[in-house]
Amino acid sequence: AEHTEPAETAAGGDVAVSTYYATLQYPGKWKSYLRTSIMNEAGCKVCIFGTVPGYAEAHLFDIVINGSADIPAGTLTTAQGTQVPVGINILDIVPDENMNDDEMAILFAMQDDVNYVLEKLTESGSLTS
Repeated sequence: AEHTEPAETAAGGDVAVSTYYATLQYPGKWKSYLRTSIMNEAGCKVCIFGTVPGYAEAHLFDIVINGSADIPAGTLTTAQGTQVPVGINILDIVPDENMNDDEMAILFAMQDDVNYVLEKLTESGSLTS
């Protein structure tokens, strides 16, 4: 799957990541660092990567819809009205040895925002625990 920069902007300046099942919202403040990869195999896996300029991208977390994930996050009611499981995979960040503390902090903060993605799905009423 190709890694792309999300182009859409959602309400409040968030970045919108559109999938077949739902649109995910991620904090817009990270837009310049964000890369996404969406794999549609059986379900849908949205891989979130952080990129600090000058360094290789870091795989931060996955949101897995209607597939197998490490941590169950609830049930999503899709636009089609079906209910599918949602889960997350949190990956170990291995920072580049040349990164400074501020650059590393960006990656860890971006990873923490997996919770923001789930909160936005819950607020929209589509995700229930």
